[in-house]
Amino acid sequence: MLDLDALTAATRPERVRLVDEWLTGLLAEALAGTPRPSRRRGGPPAEPAGTGLALVAVGSLGRRELPPHGDLDLVLVHDGRPEIAALADALWYPIWDAGLRLDHSVRTVGEAVSVAGDDVKAGLGLLDARHVAGDPEVTAGLRTATLGSWRQHAGRLLPQLRDLRRGRSRQIGELGFLLEPDLKEAYGGLREGQVLRALAAAQLADAPPADAGEAYA
Repeated sequence: MLDLDALTAATRPERVRLVDEWLTGLLAEALAGTPRPSRRRGGPPAEPAGTGLALVAVGSLGRRELPPHGDLDLVLVHDGRPEIAALADALWYPIWDAGLRLDHSVRTVGEAVSVAGDDVKAGLGLLDARHVAGDPEVTAGLRTATLGSWRQHAGRLLPQLRDLRRGRSRQIGELGFLLEPDLKEAYGGLREGQVLRALAAAQLADAPPADAGEAYA
């Protein structure tokens, strides 16, 4: 069981390490307790239980910025295995039982990319995707596909991102002019770092040529 008091008192890198290790153990237990369907006679040999499955962190945990009492944002990425619902239940319930807030989803790579291509919030989250446990090739495939989708659909998603920022400005206010500012959500707050990373990932402009510095010499 995760020690919540120790988690709260830990430094940020230590907090992320503790959560990662705990989640890795939970996934191993879930895999061990969820039998895979029997292999068809004459079919290919069964792959190891963790093949084609990855637990991926997004949000603050994905960025290694998890604050004390922060939510865990997790995606269970899989290859279409039929027992995924039972496996997900075996993974999520211990997290809830530990008293942690959890934002979770279960997707194939294709499903995740499809959602990210239509929903700017989902796309932003997946840009922060980080491997926690399971098959690292699945996470690598997710990151590659997500980044490609973000760049492909930037012309449609970036106006949505602009509207989100304007909405935060209207609803919460601008950080520099608030007596009690919301440091995370206020216009000009911590969310702007995520916006800048998203703009960089969209590759809206080419990198300057190698000799660009000579023009300013």
